[in-house]
Amino acid sequence: MLSPIITPPISISPEEHTQITSQTPESFIDIPPILRWLDDVEVLLSSKQGGWENWPTSQVNENETIRVKGKLWVNEISVAFIPSDQNIKPGFNLPFPSLTLHALTPSSNDLPAHLYCQVDESDAPPSSSTTTSITTAFDAGPSNQNGLNGEHINGDHEDIKIDQTDDNQVDEEDEEDQEDDDDDDVYGNGEDEFTEMREIRIFLDDSTKLESLFQALSFCSALHDSVLPNGEPSSFFGFGGEQDDDDEEDEDEDDGQWEDADEDPNGNGAGRVRSDFHSGGGPQARFRPY
Repeated sequence: MLSPIITPPISISPEEHTQITSQTPESFIDIPPILRWLDDVEVLLSSKQGGWENWPTSQVNENETIRVKGKLWVNEISVAFIPSDQNIKPGFNLPFPSLTLHALTPSSNDLPAHLYCQVDESDAPPSSSTTTSITTAFDAGPSNQNGLNGEHINGDHEDIKIDQTDDNQVDEEDEEDQEDDDDDDVYGNGEDEFTEMREIRIFLDDSTKLESLFQALSFCSALHDSVLPNGEPSSFFGFGGEQDDDDEEDEDEDDGQWEDADEDPNGNGAGRVRSDFHSGGGPQARFRPY
């Protein structure tokens, strides 16, 4: 997920990295990441929620941020942006596992050519609107909840009616609710199938530099495994340890393709003969060389 920062990340050049690793360092973990790209850019965020409420917004839509000038760092761990205007805070840091998509976007009537990024925000904390709605529901008390304990308030006095529900029926309903919750945990529900996304658009005064930025992002992204919804890393070329059904079918076809002929006691045996002669050539093809 995107996280706020106020200082640029620590990184080193490839030459500095070579110099440090030319001798065995005390700790490889403490070596800063290599800086692959640095330049002045303009950034457009799809939403200012999550810490960027101080960023300027569009006069047309107060929820839409406008382009902010600053510097962009691309190292082998993350992408970082710090605004040039000190009154605009904070910047942001984006780890590569959360960068789900980056692409070059040609110019259009609305925007010039830029680099488009899509950020996985599934680990972000709930928005303030969600928290407010939940808090309001609890503060409102039982009177706003439908059918709670069968209570009914009428006029100056309370006419309380309580539904006499059989205890066995309540237990059965609780068991059904528990089963539904278990199914949601195993199979997931519809809301969990889609994770929240944030869009970032990066603009350069010299659009010819967009290609070098794209290459830097691609290079650094390849150093990190993408993350599956369950949090486990995934390889770009498939899942390790799992065998494809097509591979199993190919192995089954290979088994028994060749047969050993019975040995001739006179030493004139035909040796190994083909068992797939039905593919062409007639029965005589069985004894042809393979």
